[in-house]
Amino acid sequence: MSIQKARQIIRVLGLFLILAVVLSLSAAKLDPVYERGLNTIRWSSVYDYNRMLASDRFGGRFNADPAFIDMVKWVSAKYKEWGLKPLNSKDGYAQPYPFTYTVVDKADLTLFIPEKKPAPPQAPGAPSPSPAVQEQRPQSAAAPSLKETKLEPAVDFLPYLSTGSGSVDSAELVFAGYGLSAPELGYDDFAGLDVQGKFVLCFSGSPDPENEKFSEAAKNSMKTARQKGVLGFLRISNPIGHPNSDNYVDGFIPAMISEKIADSILDERGLTSAKLRDDLRLYKRPLAFALSTKVRYRVESRHFDKATAFNIVGYLEGADPKLKDEVVLYGAHVDHVGRPMGVLFPGANDNASGSAVVMQIAEAFAKMGRRPKRTVAFGLFSGEEYGILGSQHFAKNLPPQFKKIDVMINFDMVGEGDGARASCSAKPDELKKCIEEAGSIVKILRGEVRISEPKRIGGTDHTAFAVILHCPTASFGSNGPHLAYHLPGDTIFRVNPDIMAEIAKAAYLSGALFADR
Repeated sequence: MSIQKARQIIRVLGLFLILAVVLSLSAAKLDPVYERGLNTIRWSSVYDYNRMLASDRFGGRFNADPAFIDMVKWVSAKYKEWGLKPLNSKDGYAQPYPFTYTVVDKADLTLFIPEKKPAPPQAPGAPSPSPAVQEQRPQSAAAPSLKETKLEPAVDFLPYLSTGSGSVDSAELVFAGYGLSAPELGYDDFAGLDVQGKFVLCFSGSPDPENEKFSEAAKNSMKTARQKGVLGFLRISNPIGHPNSDNYVDGFIPAMISEKIADSILDERGLTSAKLRDDLRLYKRPLAFALSTKVRYRVESRHFDKATAFNIVGYLEGADPKLKDEVVLYGAHVDHVGRPMGVLFPGANDNASGSAVVMQIAEAFAKMGRRPKRTVAFGLFSGEEYGILGSQHFAKNLPPQFKKIDVMINFDMVGEGDGARASCSAKPDELKKCIEEAGSIVKILRGEVRISEPKRIGGTDHTAFAVILHCPTASFGSNGPHLAYHLPGDTIFRVNPDIMAEIAKAAYLSGALFADR
């Protein structure tokens, strides 16, 4: 061997030695207690928790269903096994709160759609205005031939979970923007439109989603429409499965329909859902017109004004007497939509996945060998699909031993994809630093940790804590694509156990570092 080659080998070995020393020093920085907690987190256990939560046994985890109570008992048994403290001696790990809900037993929707598109009159050489912003054109004298189209549940349409009961054999249909009447805001989709005894085809939302007054008007849109004589909304939704379940109006029978079905309705005017939506966003003014389609819709539902739902919360008391009143709260919504029309919606990704991650993190803290300085709590909240109800109740009715929520770390839909994202409040600075440090060790986070400051309650649970308690929040989610969102196809077979385990590790370590700062 030449002297030059020997020197090269020595240099390479030296580099390997330096790298080994650097790695060992880096590993030495991580508290062995945290290592023990990380080693507790396994893909097999978090997957088992997810599979159980999404099983037939718990019936889609609908808040007031007996199967939900069975689930509360199962989670409580796990919390007790891990040595978590209950909220109190009376209710244990369950926090009850009043709940109003509706059960849809049966729904049939049939549309009678024009087979041919009438040709609207137009002056020779006249420019063609955007169909979505032109004044209503006169219809051709001859009535169009109508084709009966029976819609398939969970494919073409879904009744709102909060729909009332009702039966309509043949009602007219009109398009009316967002189905929003707010004259006090200078906006009225119903102005000059005859809607008495008719259905309204519309989109959800408002012309100004960031405006609180518009958001409030949109929330009350069904009640307002009913007062004007509207029979129900046919909301164009993609996906069709968004519940929008906190707006029951007696006798009002709304449904969500797919964009494909909406396009077949709008074809008589040469329109598409995408074009209409774009024009509404661009021009931000009311748009309404009559349609030739007729509606037959029958719904059988049961409404319950007085019921009880439950959050499930356990905690490990902080070891530092001066800091234990401060709480690092991990949370996820455990509820889903149950069995509307007798069809199971398992909700494996939304949000048995987030709930399973919270349970896995609870187990890791319980088995890591010592308690953090601050109290660490683990909440599975109900009523999220009905309007973030459970977390709102918890934030407004904190257990007396929880003097301050130091941070709420939320998980919603963390089961699909090959990467994860995280966001958090800007203050305190240590929160983002802890998440970034954990991400540098676990390496599941894609991109930087975004700063997010929720201004209103909606979307998912951490917003309730940000708005009601003004406390710091953080949120973890997987990168999807979440293809069966709010549909029966959201089964355990779509869930990636490895990504849940890695998100659990990153979030566990983030919270442990933050609780011990």
